[in-house]
Amino acid sequence: KDTSDYANIPVDYIIILDRTRTMSLSGTTWEQGGYPDIVNENSPCINPNHYYYKGGLSLSLVDYYTGFERGSGIWFDNLPGGAGSWIRRHYNGSGQQMYRLLTQAVKDRVETYDLEERLLAQLLFTGCYKHLDTVFDLYASRKETGELIVKAYFTVKCVGYFLQDQVPSDKVFAYLEGAVKGGGELRKIPEIYLLALAKYYSGLPKLTDGQQSLTRRMMDLFLSRGMVFAWFKKLAAYTDLPGDILDKEIIEYHGAPDRVPVLRVRVLPDEEDFHEEEMRMVYKGIYVKQKVLFEGEIMEYEIYEEENGALEKKANGELSCPEVPAGDKGNRFSALNAMSLYLGMKDDERLKDSMLKYAADDRIVEKLFPLME
Repeated sequence: KDTSDYANIPVDYIIILDRTRTMSLSGTTWEQGGYPDIVNENSPCINPNHYYYKGGLSLSLVDYYTGFERGSGIWFDNLPGGAGSWIRRHYNGSGQQMYRLLTQAVKDRVETYDLEERLLAQLLFTGCYKHLDTVFDLYASRKETGELIVKAYFTVKCVGYFLQDQVPSDKVFAYLEGAVKGGGELRKIPEIYLLALAKYYSGLPKLTDGQQSLTRRMMDLFLSRGMVFAWFKKLAAYTDLPGDILDKEIIEYHGAPDRVPVLRVRVLPDEEDFHEEEMRMVYKGIYVKQKVLFEGEIMEYEIYEEENGALEKKANGELSCPEVPAGDKGNRFSALNAMSLYLGMKDDERLKDSMLKYAADDRIVEKLFPLME
């Protein structure tokens, strides 16, 4: 007998939540009812005419999910207290089963209790993200949300975006921006939040004054931690990047933290053969290689990983020095590249100006920072 508080009345039935576990009961305790051709070893084959007999009581066998899936759920309505109410409050099954139960309950406009939160937690814990966004939207719009589960959801979305290039909806970045701005000291905010937000900013055509200020703060923190990413250069207009980043082109590869990739490069037109160079891991499974390129040079690269004792090519491409040095803040390599570019264009006027500026800057540096004898 079930005297759960949702009904306050005793009900005479058993709800089969786990058929595998139920089948482990002794076959002699199952008795057929209504269909003589069904033998005990096939029970419980979910049927409203079967029952469980023990201690002088005959209790109906109910499998809500099976009945629901097969469209035979009408007979559940006849159970005292309503089996559907009990299921929405207590049922635990696969993510797909619970998702079907949730969407049907929402469609029928019936109470779901904490089903959204239980399903969301299960999806996050198991890594089954197929219906994650839909379940979160239902949870956020229908229930009082819990801080930890909300943080877990946005952390998963940040990891997917930053490490796996899975672009989420705009609401994720709106939440991140609010969390970072209202979170006080940046060092206390999850690092993956900051990285995802800064990378998102690097792809925007223009930043607001508030976003520019936040970008400068985040970039200062990243640089203090020795981080370098290819998209840093896109933010050069909003923050002071060191010459060591501006002077070099950056190869960025997303791999595995425990498997260092093999990088092979050649710089055209001078090099004919590829040679290996080392990549540096700057974050979990993200590796970079910085290299100085001058105007007219092209660096071709191939990236390999070892699989089953052999090297497998995972990525390849090429980089060249941009025609107009990005974020030129007076660094020497940018100035030399500019002079080389103007020489090739036969632009004597701009070449002369750039040479005079370079000589003047070099003279100022000598005055300000004399060599020690």
